[in-house]
Amino acid sequence: MSKITTKDLIKEVATDLGTTQVNAKEIFDTVIGTIVRVVTEQQVGVPLGALGNLKVDVKAERTYAGIQGEDKNVAPTPTTVPAHYAAKVAISKTVKDALKAATLAE
Repeated sequence: MSKITTKDLIKEVATDLGTTQVNAKEIFDTVIGTIVRVVTEQQVGVPLGALGNLKVDVKAERTYAGIQGEDKNVAPTPTTVPAHYAAKVAISKTVKDALKAATLAE
């Protein structure tokens, strides 16, 4: 399975909109930039249309036991991760169903 690049995606957008790649890149960059700004400045989720939703969750402070180092005679040092925001993409049922129905390339 191969990956699509940003450049490839911009070509697709340009074709779909019947515009130039330069104009499509400007639109693409504006939409992505706006999503990033809203999520980071307002700490709120953003709908991503048919793709799904970008959710923002608050993660509570957690303390982990730590990782055992090279010296097995020394106890692991506990690590505390402060409370923070975390982003998660929730893919829509439509996309999930379409992917399940897709035939794998041989």
